[in-house]
Amino acid sequence: YELHDQFADPGLINAEHNFGIVRFDGSPKPAYTRLQNLLTYVADPTGEKVFDKPASWIGDIAVANGTVGDGSVRSLRLARSDGSVDLVIWRNVQIWDPKNRTPLPASSGMVDVILPKGSRPKLYQVATGGTAQDLAPRVAEGMGTSQIFAVDVDADAVVIRISPPD
Repeated sequence: YELHDQFADPGLINAEHNFGIVRFDGSPKPAYTRLQNLLTYVADPTGEKVFDKPASWIGDIAVANGTVGDGSVRSLRLARSDGSVDLVIWRNVQIWDPKNRTPLPASSGMVDVILPKGSRPKLYQVATGGTAQDLAPRVAEGMGTSQIFAVDVDADAVVIRISPPD
């Protein structure tokens, strides 16, 4: 709940001193880098406010749990000024063991993203940064006006940029 840690506390004795995403010495924590990557991906180059005019086809986007059956999948749709949509997906899972003060492995799972046929989705990995990867549909035939894309999701968010259908 703070940008910067309040004090140097290398032993992590007082949690209140360590809630920042930047350490007391100014070095970034992993959360800072992920937030920076996420904001870079979803930034609209025009700076135009688009929340009052979402893409007309945004309601045709759906996220299904796929192999993740624990209800941990979360998603957020963000309209862009060029008519595309950024779909942010992550799993709300515990990644830190406070008793043993150690990271917990975040298991991943396949999530089905259902998009209108003709959509051209690109996947961005928030944790690692880098360039977008094209997504190929897992199921396209027999789906009527939709196609399904399988996306591997863990506690780190992924961003799927979806161009409007043809």
